[in-house]
Amino acid sequence: IIDKQEIKVSPQVAEFITKVGATSRSFEDGERILKDLACISISAPQIRKITEYIGMQVFEDVKQKSEETYNNIIELSKNDTVNKNENTMVIEFDGSMIRELLERIWNS
Repeated sequence: IIDKQEIKVSPQVAEFITKVGATSRSFEDGERILKDLACISISAPQIRKITEYIGMQVFEDVKQKSEETYNNIIELSKNDTVNKNENTMVIEFDGSMIRELLERIWNS
């Protein structure tokens, strides 16, 4: 992890570098892409540092939001006065169109 002081670019440029770093085959490829397409001269190790730093920030943000959502679901489920139908969450894994397909079959 690096300090914000070590990142000497604007947040927009850091985001751009992160996208290139995360989607390139290697940080060395990212270095060439940034130089060729955006005229940004930055070393592969710096691209890695920025990409990993921003990635950790995003991970922590998603983790915090997930924990808040989970804790709220637990609290809602403990409350007997809440109408369960209004707070139902449907989660589907794979086969996301099956419900629509079955409704079409049943309504035909």
